[in-house]
Amino acid sequence: MTGDGTRTYFYDAANRLIEVRQGATVIAAFAYDADGRRVSMTTASGTVRFFYDGIGTRVLYETDGGGNLLARYVYGPGGQLLAMVRGGVTYYYHYNGHGDVVALTDAAGTVVATYDYDAFGNHISSTGSVVNPYRYAGYRWDAETGLYYLNARYYAPQVGRFITRDAFHGFEDDPASLNQYNYARSNPVMFVDPTGFNYSLSQELNQYGLLFGSYFIPGIGKVVLVGTLVYVAGDPVKDVDYTDHGNLKHHPNVPHVHDWENGVRSPKSRPPMSGERL
Repeated sequence: MTGDGTRTYFYDAANRLIEVRQGATVIAAFAYDADGRRVSMTTASGTVRFFYDGIGTRVLYETDGGGNLLARYVYGPGGQLLAMVRGGVTYYYHYNGHGDVVALTDAAGTVVATYDYDAFGNHISSTGSVVNPYRYAGYRWDAETGLYYLNARYYAPQVGRFITRDAFHGFEDDPASLNQYNYARSNPVMFVDPTGFNYSLSQELNQYGLLFGSYFIPGIGKVVLVGTLVYVAGDPVKDVDYTDHGNLKHHPNVPHVHDWENGVRSPKSRPPMSGERL
């Protein structure tokens, strides 16, 4: 059991959130299956049950406590949520470059809802009355609690952190990873965490994208302290590093470049070519 001064959070033996109370009032109660997926949420409005794609984490449809269909969802080949069918009406999702849901349109292309957030996912403004639980970074938002459900854990945008610890204790040579409540390395502009286990670069970048700063290199599990990761059409093509990583022997050139191919980073560095975009 934990609390934030206004609400109290209750957990089961597996450290899964099962109840949120404000005073003596139960705001929300949750149940999970053997795989740890949330299968129901009960609030003052009733019970919603969630049904998944086999052993995956994508919700295919929802019912009320009596088994009546509330909504079903359609996903693209890459797993991104494309559409929701609710009340017999199909709504289409529209995203920004970070992967936030910023609008819904109907079959005629009419905008029926819009959403705006700050960097950590707090709602700034919205329009429309469509019931839509998927919002910031494509996460599921529980309006009753103000928390985002990220599968393994719940994220509180008001404080920019998870409400429970990460099961992974972090790397000693990466101090930021030792904070087990940290969300997206405190850099939500660059990172997302759809599983609640590990942050990753937002994959919604397209065309020619640049990410600069301290970032986690997918595929090798290392943190580049100062560098640029270059994307073309959503795929990494190279990273330009402005440090020798404390190993001048293996990285004599600063800056230096590591090329990527099919999502795999070359361990060998090279000096930048004349006129190369860095």
